[in-house]
Amino acid sequence: MGVFRHGARVYNWYMVRQLEAVFEKGVRAEATFARREEQEWLSAHGHEYRGQWVALEGNVLLSHGPKGRIVRDEARQMGFPRPLLVRVPEDLELPSAGN
Repeated sequence: MGVFRHGARVYNWYMVRQLEAVFEKGVRAEATFARREEQEWLSAHGHEYRGQWVALEGNVLLSHGPKGRIVRDEARQMGFPRPLLVRVPEDLELPSAGN
């Protein structure tokens, strides 16, 4: 269950911290958390998916769309049980994880 056991608020807080690092500081500045390839992908391609949920595994986009649950389920059907799932903010200067 991980962070989901504590609710969406904790998960959203975690994702916002990651998006802040990606969009404000840039991935090339010493990022110290996991999912570095996904962060680099978001930095390079996130602007193409503003306002959408994206599911990533490494530097591969598995699925994207307006509904997070559908995007997650599509990635899982492809054989990726735990993809990185984030909502790309419409305004990249204001990180959001779906609030």
